[in-house]
Amino acid sequence: MTAEAKTIDARGLVERERVLRILRQHKDELRAQGVTRLRMFGSMARGEAGSASDVDLIAEIDGSVSFSLFDLVGLHDCLQDLIGREVDVGTTVAKMRPRMRRRFEADAIDVF
Repeated sequence: MTAEAKTIDARGLVERERVLRILRQHKDELRAQGVTRLRMFGSMARGEAGSASDVDLIAEIDGSVSFSLFDLVGLHDCLQDLIGREVDVGTTVAKMRPRMRRRFEADAIDVF
């Protein structure tokens, strides 16, 4: 273990499972908004989230539906309301910078 490695706290794992359970329970609602796949990454996915940590998500959107910036804001607000935490939501992995993409791929958990 390197000096930079963080210890996974049981509270972080419990919170991760709480967030995953909520998102999975609302899968149909999120799909109705155009989400075909949802993945979590970052400190929450690693089980390292603290009380002030946000939830990093990538939502893949059905290409056959119209999805505007207003729809993205609506999805963001919906996710934040469901989870009860700040949320950062993106819609594409392809446009991530290489370093961010590597971190995403290392952490990503399929929500659905």
